[in-house]
Amino acid sequence: MKEKTADEMYEELGYTKIYCEDGFFYYKAKNNKTILFNLKNKEWSVYDYDTAEQRGYGNKEFELILLQEYELGWLNWKNYKLELNNI
Repeated sequence: MKEKTADEMYEELGYTKIYCEDGFFYYKAKNNKTILFNLKNKEWSVYDYDTAEQRGYGNKEFELILLQEYELGWLNWKNYKLELNNI
């Protein structure tokens, strides 16, 4: 069976992928949360529009953030697996 991509898994969690000038972000209307991937600076952040502040994330979301970093080439396979084991 084929492994799912981060895009497919984010979609299953109710996120919509939107491209922007510096990269892309996943937006979830249900909780008004955004997970932004800045391709220029190779960094990500989570933002909550209801509270207008950065916010935490669940384990599943963190797993997807790591998978997205791996798919973008920001993490190699070994470091990706090490990070997953630390969750």
